[in-house]
Amino acid sequence: MDFRTERHTKLAHLRRMRFGAPANPHSESLGTQTCGLLQETLAADVAAAEADSTSTQPG
Repeated sequence: MDFRTERHTKLAHLRRMRFGAPANPHSESLGTQTCGLLQETLAADVAAAEADSTSTQPG
């Protein structure tokens, strides 16, 4: 797998995790604080992957 495909795969995985998370943190067994931290971490990971993807595009 080349580097570009690997980045896009990672970004797609992070987006699935981010948008697959429940809108209501009380509907899962995670505590409110834990769910909030998970959402923040996923958002930061997605932003970093997107920035990496756009900063290394040719042209």
